[in-house]
Amino acid sequence: MQRVLIVEDTMNDLALYRPLFSADRKVFVALVTPNPEAFSGEQAYDALSVIYEDVAKSISRIFTMERSGVPAFLAERPFDVYLFDSLGGTAEDIVKHVQLPREKVAFFTSTGPFKEQAEKDGFRAYKKSGGQMEELVRDVFKRA
Repeated sequence: MQRVLIVEDTMNDLALYRPLFSADRKVFVALVTPNPEAFSGEQAYDALSVIYEDVAKSISRIFTMERSGVPAFLAERPFDVYLFDSLGGTAEDIVKHVQLPREKVAFFTSTGPFKEQAEKDGFRAYKKSGGQMEELVRDVFKRA
């Protein structure tokens, strides 16, 4: 079973990841929030269950953290695949800092310039608009 980590800063965007949920993938979420003490992973899961019950059922666990905590979290917990939102343009720097293998990383962003820069730097990158999640799933999971 593949262990997949989604690093996202917008909980509503988790619904866009539906095409990757399957029985052979265990999906975890690192939800980046400015105040993780006030919004725990359990609270995030409960809120997601109300909005998108099907999505919540497909997620094994949600971790909440500040952006500054993401590198330490990644260094401590290995996954087979890492899917990153742009995180306000900082995600690629985080990936490079932690030295995650490029073949295990893909970016899923709503920002065109971020997508273009990530691709120029040799990463796989996909747009949230335009249904590119299906393309991401095909590209990433045929190799993972």
